[in-house]
Amino acid sequence: MEFEKKLLDIFQTRNYDQFKFTAGNRPIKQQAVKGLIESFTKHGWLSANPMMVNKKGEIIDGQQRFEAAKQMKIPVVFAIQGNVKLDATELIADLQIVWRWTASNYAEWFITRGNKDQNLHYNMYVKFKEQYRLPQKITLRLLCGRKHDKTTLAKNFTSGKFRVADYSRAEQMADKLQRIGEYYDGYKRSTFLDAMLKVMRNGNFNYKRFIDKLSYQKDKMVDLAKTMDYLRLIEEIYNFKCKENDIVRLF
Repeated sequence: MEFEKKLLDIFQTRNYDQFKFTAGNRPIKQQAVKGLIESFTKHGWLSANPMMVNKKGEIIDGQQRFEAAKQMKIPVVFAIQGNVKLDATELIADLQIVWRWTASNYAEWFITRGNKDQNLHYNMYVKFKEQYRLPQKITLRLLCGRKHDKTTLAKNFTSGKFRVADYSRAEQMADKLQRIGEYYDGYKRSTFLDAMLKVMRNGNFNYKRFIDKLSYQKDKMVDLAKTMDYLRLIEEIYNFKCKENDIVRLF
């Protein structure tokens, strides 16, 4: 069989002490380790999915597999990649990692392994996320503004290009959304938040008027499946008992 170049050698060892974790590694999750132990017991550690380390023995990818093998006292299957920089997104794409990274994993990575600019913006993301606990796509839209669509926002976040446009404005918007929670328990539903962001960016929308109307119509707020259904409901509440000249179309 012909090939242009050999990319990796696969090795096995029980010398666990030669490997090191780094600040950029994801935290060990015992639930994941337990699942791997069950898999390794049935099938063994498949050499097609080795732990990746650099020449210093630092684990680039595979810390959960390493921990499972160590607990089972079976050989670690690993490959050495020379001159590797710990870049989460490149490694995930290139090595086709089966473990899906969460937003928190990416944020932690770029805070600990990124440059000064990444550290600043991803720290702001973590602070905002912990304070408001909104869905990820809504969090990104608030922090980044309307410059990009949701696909670009998600891609930028996982590639280290995430940048906060206006943190103060994002807080103001989130505070307004959070206040709605006093009248509607489902205010963190993505479809509802999509609808609210649309109407809040309508130049004719008056937030105080909406809150006043919502305060005595909160029983009308029910969980709905679609953003358009929420838009109709929000508009109905907003225009309740208004004179014809005061009725506002919000979408």
